[in-house]
Parts: sequence; C-alpha cells; structure tokens
Amino acid sequence: LFRSYKEQAGNSNDVDFVVENGITDADTVNITLHNGGSLGTNLYYSAVSPYNTLSSGKYFIDVNATNGNTLASYEFNLSTHPGSAGVLFSSGFADSAANQNAASAGLFIAWPDGTVEQQSEVNYPKLQVIHNSGDPSLATADFYLDGNLILDDFAYRNATPMFETEPLVNHTLGIAFSNSTSEIG
Repeated sequence: LFRSYKEQAGNSNDVDFVVENGITDADTVNITLHNGGSLGTNLYYSAVSPYNTLSSGKYFIDVNATNGNTLASYEFNLSTHPGSAGVLFSSGFADSAANQNAASAGLFIAWPDGTVEQQSEVNYPKLQVIHNSGDPSLATADFYLDGNLILDDFAYRNATPMFETEPLVNHTLGIAFSNSTSEIG
C-alpha cells in the first residue's frame, strides 16, 4: 500500500504517477523514457519511485536491467486521463514457466477510478543502411532519416550496424551527394 497516493495531477494537462516493481522473480530494474529520462531507478521487488510528471500523451518506455540491457519496451499511454494521477506497475512473472506457467510479466497503470490499463509491449524497428549505388557521383553519399542527416560522406559498399528507430512511425530514408545540406527530392 502506497500511503501518499494522489488522485489528481498538479496540472490539468499532466499526469502524475509513481512506478512500482511488482514482479517477484525479477532483478532490480530501471524504468526510463525511451531515449529520455529516468522514471524509476534501482526498483527492487515492491519498491516504489517518487512521483513523476509527464504531459498527457503517448510515450515509449523501457524496462532495463541495472546493467543497461533492455528487458522490454512498452507504449505508455497517458492520453486517457489528463489531470489525473496513477500507479504504473509491473505484474506477473519474468519466468512464467518456473512459476507454474503463471501470467507473464507485463506493465499496467492503475487510475484512481479503479481502471487498470495494460500497456502494449513494442519492439523497436531496426534499420541498417547499405550503400550499394555504383554511380561514380555517389562514391560517397549523405543519408537522411526523416529529413535529418544520419550519415555524412558514407562510402560505397559500406553498411552501418543495425540501429533502432521509433516504432509506429512511417520513416523516410533519403540520399544526397556528399557534403549536402538536404536530401535529394
């Protein structure tokens, strides 16, 4: 039981929430915004974070082991209860097979009105850029993702390692001559 539970956020456009680790067979975890700040650090079983405040909307959050490895990622939907407060909690088992095939781990948010919403697990799409244009004018080229330069003067017959992109977004990959200031097209 969390004694200082709020029912409302401090601002009508925000959502205030605590984070609780409710998975008994999980190690200590960190909960973070994807490519962003911490929501809960070193959360052992039953630990509760201080209150966090985010604007009402949709976010992506990662559940990370303390060594930095991402265990799972979720779409975090705060658009349904602006001005409210909640408890973001994990529930289930990290290893359901070792626990009588009980419910697998998941992430949920409980609202003051009793509504509990399961957060959807997501896999971040991965992208690899391979420069395979034999055109001599593109011996090196610039590559853009969604209009932002991601590779400057990238050489023919080279490839990047796989890297994550934001999920649920239609991305555009563009190419331009070396030393460009924008993509062609």
